[in-house]
Amino acid sequence: MSDAPKVKTCSSCRKEVDTKARRCPYCRAKLGSWFWRHPILTVLMVMFFLPIAMVGMIESSEEKHEVAQVKIPYEVVWDNSENGYIWKSIVVQEQYLNNESMTALGKQLHTEFGNNTFAKIAVFKTEESAVLFAEAQKDLYSKKLDGAYDANFMALYSLNSSTDYEEFVYHPQGLNGKQTELSF
Repeated sequence: MSDAPKVKTCSSCRKEVDTKARRCPYCRAKLGSWFWRHPILTVLMVMFFLPIAMVGMIESSEEKHEVAQVKIPYEVVWDNSENGYIWKSIVVQEQYLNNESMTALGKQLHTEFGNNTFAKIAVFKTEESAVLFAEAQKDLYSKKLDGAYDANFMALYSLNSSTDYEEFVYHPQGLNGKQTELSF
């Protein structure tokens, strides 16, 4: 035996009616939910909002797929990282030295190191230049080697989470050439 009430109140005339009734026997008002009482508006709303929701889900899925799919390989030549402070020099193959690949690398570095306190990742096109960068950090660097270092310096990822500063700057012609700040 069920304790559930066998009557409900009509929203129009406020009289009690049987729970199975679809219309009030007193005022003839429809007793279903708003959606059942307004079927044309319900169909129109579904036709309007469903495509919007579908487009949003598809775009979100494509963005996640695009970010997950692009991974630029690099070699770490020098690493002086400790306690959330990241200092590295990396080498990227020449085929990836273009705006599209460098933007993808910026996203990748953000994903890999964005949760740290501080990060400086220098990107080079030759291992020798990456080594020169490491020597410059240790003050073992000869000024005679500036040209080789400058010409092969391709990008710098910088992060300082205490000031919310983060950027990735690409130098297509080397350190002394034009630079492009890439957003990711």
